[in-house]
Amino acid sequence: MPSVVLAVDIGGTKIAAARVVEGVVVERREAPTPVREGPQAVIRTALSLLEDWRRGALGLGVASGGVIHRGRVIHANPRILPDWAGLDLRAVFRLHTGLPVKVLNDAQAAAWGEYRYGAGRGLDSMAFVTVSTGIGAGLVLGGRLRTGERGLAGHLGHTVCGPESEVCGCGRRGVSGDRGLGDGPHRSGSPGVRGLREHLLRSGPGLTGGSGGYPACGPGRKSPRALPRRPLGPRGS
Repeated sequence: MPSVVLAVDIGGTKIAAARVVEGVVVERREAPTPVREGPQAVIRTALSLLEDWRRGALGLGVASGGVIHRGRVIHANPRILPDWAGLDLRAVFRLHTGLPVKVLNDAQAAAWGEYRYGAGRGLDSMAFVTVSTGIGAGLVLGGRLRTGERGLAGHLGHTVCGPESEVCGCGRRGVSGDRGLGDGPHRSGSPGVRGLREHLLRSGPGLTGGSGGYPACGPGRKSPRALPRRPLGPRGS
């Protein structure tokens, strides 16, 4: 029998699902993310996209906004996914689908996908940067996806790039992620986001559009500098 796996990507604007057979996406589905209705409505919508695909599937990959550690959301920007922090996504999706489940931050999952099947093929190391409802990034170094000890590796959206903007949902002021909110006061065409895109495009080849992966290094390129090490922990801990 062919190898079938399922995937679902939960973002602040839309939920996308895919059925993958032998490494090829054969079906896709999308639905708006019902963020105003709360986390249960978001999860129900994601499950509804997968419902008739479950039979015969070997497993499910879940990509979600927020900081993900061992399948659980330990922090999420409440402006993008309200009340999302604290959810054990791996346990919830395993319970309702009966499938083995792997959960990653959405940018980290996209980084690995680009490394294996897209713009990063043939590179030893790369960075993927997404500019969408928020700004995120994932790192593949030496052929391995780096998620960090508590899921924080590559969270570019929470690096401070100027003190002039309002406080982000993460609690910091002037972070790049606050400038990238697709549904908030900082649109993707803002000067901060335009500057980020221009800098990345000058740094190396990559993709274009609303979100994109930018290979940061490879043969003949230096390794990327480490991101700031200031921790970003879950609220209330």
